[in-house]
Amino acid sequence: MRLASKPQPEVHIIGEICGASGFGTDTSLSCKWAIEVGDKWELLEGSKSGHTQTDTPDSGSDTIVWCHPIDIHYVCGSMQGWPKLLFQIHKLDDYGRLDIESYGFIHIPPTPGIHELSCATWRPVGTPAQEWNAFFVGGSPSLKTTSILYNAASERYRLVTTSSGTVHIRVEVLLRNADIYGLEA
Repeated sequence: MRLASKPQPEVHIIGEICGASGFGTDTSLSCKWAIEVGDKWELLEGSKSGHTQTDTPDSGSDTIVWCHPIDIHYVCGSMQGWPKLLFQIHKLDDYGRLDIESYGFIHIPPTPGIHELSCATWRPVGTPAQEWNAFFVGGSPSLKTTSILYNAASERYRLVTTSSGTVHIRVEVLLRNADIYGLEA
């Protein structure tokens, strides 16, 4: 006689990285993104990272349009390590070089439904010499490792940063078998 095992909760995230605003009117930007989860999460389907196309705002506007799809499906053994979206915004300069413009991250809401999200981004501030070099030559100051984006705040407190623009995201969160564990709203 075989006993049926208790089904595990599943999380399906469907949506898009809509675009960005607040980065200026003459900036061509793209977005490298990744979804970070805990070690008890297993990817069933979808891509957990990607890179949007580059867009330049229309004249007189600072709105970047990406409309980049996200469609990912997880099974989770624990609610710890709930998904978060990490962003690296890249600027395309006049010479075709991609420089990192800013970083950001946002937690995916743990409740089912459609969510409109805005992620404020930031960039590290370099020394005065690095800032002058970035202005005239390019290559703005960047992080050596992106793990600092989502680690404890105790590791980020010494960073000197300045705010950049905002990334706009629309996602729908679907939960399956979550009611068994008392997780649905």
